[in-house]
Amino acid sequence: KLSHVNRKELSRTHIILPPMEFDTSAIWIDADSSYLRDVVNDFDSGVHALSHAMVAVAPVFVACTSSDLSCDCSRYECTRILLYDLRAGGSGISAQLYGSLIQCLEAAIELLEECPTCYLDKKYDGGCPGCLQSIPCDNFHQDLSRLAGVRIGKHLLKRLKTSSLADEPCSDGVIAVVHDPAVHNELKHNQVGMTHSKHSSRRMEGLQNVV
Repeated sequence: KLSHVNRKELSRTHIILPPMEFDTSAIWIDADSSYLRDVVNDFDSGVHALSHAMVAVAPVFVACTSSDLSCDCSRYECTRILLYDLRAGGSGISAQLYGSLIQCLEAAIELLEECPTCYLDKKYDGGCPGCLQSIPCDNFHQDLSRLAGVRIGKHLLKRLKTSSLADEPCSDGVIAVVHDPAVHNELKHNQVGMTHSKHSSRRMEGLQNVV
């Protein structure tokens, strides 16, 4: 509680709220964590940063704002880049972005490498309000690494450019129903997919459409 007069803190208490959960749509790219975690310093922070960058550049490719699209802001044990519609039921933004996913990833890498503000300060790796911190973050923009994000992004870009995604349009077919985390682990070899998902602060469930 803050004073209305001088804004000083008067009291503090813990507030426990139930997790927000809703059905929505999402796209994801497997981050090759089993390999990259051992060769990229700050791997989790890099996945977090790359996710932020992709949301930040998404309006270049589809008509949306940061209130339409968000990302998984996990800071530990990251395994994929996941972008989802913020509107319950899905707004179609992620489905539209799927068709420009490679171009979006390229633009995100460019943002991480060439942000005018961050480029001048080589010692700071956490991004700025002009790039990574330009979108809302559930974790208050903690644990972001531009350098790790660039390394991860370039690895994923090289892989996606040799995949069927580079030549084939998005399909609406659903090939698997995923409710068990163990099944997600079995799909780690897949490169990119679309999901009709239940977004929660704790879990992601839904129908997988895997390329």
